[in-house]
Amino acid sequence: RAQTTDRAGAPAEAIGLYREALSLYRGPYMADLEAPWAAITRLRLDSAARTAMTRLGALELARGEPERALHWASEAQKASEIDERAGRLFMDALLATGDRAGAAAAGTRLAAALRSAGLEPEPATARLFEEYGIAC
Repeated sequence: RAQTTDRAGAPAEAIGLYREALSLYRGPYMADLEAPWAAITRLRLDSAARTAMTRLGALELARGEPERALHWASEAQKASEIDERAGRLFMDALLATGDRAGAAAAGTRLAAALRSAGLEPEPATARLFEEYGIAC
């Protein structure tokens, strides 16, 4: 419902729905079970949760609430340190609080995590790294 409401152009209402949905999230689905069907479901649900976290954070940032955006970006990064949407949101939110050095440090951590995973940054992430002078 949150995504549908958001896409329909009602971001203020979507914020409440995203919060409601995320209040139900308790972490990775059946984390102790290694069955293939559980792993696939876990990936799908974790991705949906991170997407909701980053979208909620983006809406909060657009509303002028960078501290709330930082919270949601941080939660998404806890779930996956290589989630570039969350990393970019975290950097943008830090910048919105006036912490340019913190944003650069966060970008450096994201670049290191991507390198460690053998991943190239997405174009939007690469542009942000370039803006901050971060080597990737």
